[in-house]
Amino acid sequence: MKILHIHQDYPDGRNYPFTKAVSNLVDSSKSNDFENVVLSINRTSNPFRVSFKKFHEGYSIIYWALPLPFIYRPTIYFWSLLLILIVRNEKIDFIHAHKLTTEGLFSYYLSRFLRIPFVVSIRGGSDCHNLNRLWDCKKAFKNVFITARIIFWVSPWAKSHIENTFEYTHPNSIDFPNICVIPETIKTCTQNNKYCTILSFNQYKRKGIINLLRAIHNLKINGIFIHLNIIGSGKVKDINVVKNEINKLGLKSEISIMGQLQHSDVLLELSKSRGFLLPSLNETFGMSYVEALACGCPILYISNTGIDGHIDDISPCVKLADGTVPNIVNAIKKLEKNINKNRDELLRLHSIGYFDKFTSDVIVSTYRTQMNCLVLK
Repeated sequence: MKILHIHQDYPDGRNYPFTKAVSNLVDSSKSNDFENVVLSINRTSNPFRVSFKKFHEGYSIIYWALPLPFIYRPTIYFWSLLLILIVRNEKIDFIHAHKLTTEGLFSYYLSRFLRIPFVVSIRGGSDCHNLNRLWDCKKAFKNVFITARIIFWVSPWAKSHIENTFEYTHPNSIDFPNICVIPETIKTCTQNNKYCTILSFNQYKRKGIINLLRAIHNLKINGIFIHLNIIGSGKVKDINVVKNEINKLGLKSEISIMGQLQHSDVLLELSKSRGFLLPSLNETFGMSYVEALACGCPILYISNTGIDGHIDDISPCVKLADGTVPNIVNAIKKLEKNINKNRDELLRLHSIGYFDKFTSDVIVSTYRTQMNCLVLK
């Protein structure tokens, strides 16, 4: 079986933001009977930056498009016609669109032109955003949703919103988390008063870091002192915005900017932390949430974003209705109150294999089973 993966944030060697969520699945699912080809799509608003190149896992294209009503969909249709020249020689059996909207449109058109079935992963953050701003594409997005053979819900919290929008419940759908690194054993330290968060500083607004700092300031003036380690990198101007807020709030002693760490060091830091604080306003999945929990570190997160829907049945986490300062303050107080109980529960969950559902073995097995079933139909 040969699968064409279409993804807009793939690590293809270009100077574009990327995530390893899809590449982890692509790498882990390779086998003698399972072949993957990647079509990495990168949008530009500058027509002079359009380019095409091959890379070790497939093809990378920078295509021109403006995400505006009445312009975007015809542009994707045009580029899909050109991409036929590449894809038709690959003898693809299935197409996997790794988002509903942009990648979904590409897959829908290529599927029609080449008569190849396709499946779709839905990532709530960007997909819900495009559903709102590209209102003229609602019918096209609905066609993608209905026509897909399988819907993989990477963001199950988006299910009710999207199904209500399309007035359609897909008959073949499955919750499908991203692959996360789950330590074999964990050691916890409840005596440490240090919390941590992880972000790319260019996303500091979306990650809710400013309100988090203000919440820590609020706690401090009320006699509750916590320390926050910020892990991550970014542009100097964005880091300086965060540093200026730290200085303005008088939190130089309470906040440490640790920079970028190796993944193994991130896991170690999580295991030593009192809690993981990330009141992100728009998170597609958030692997760091799962990895924090699997390291024995309780979490703070916002509803209808990130891993909401994947961990609803466990208690060592605090879900906020929104990322306002009072909500974050109350959430941290709740974490502080239940720190020992939360740690004990995470140790228990780890011992019974609760987090196995986020491992590559389980996710790849599920993926291969679902895709092989399509062949038999």
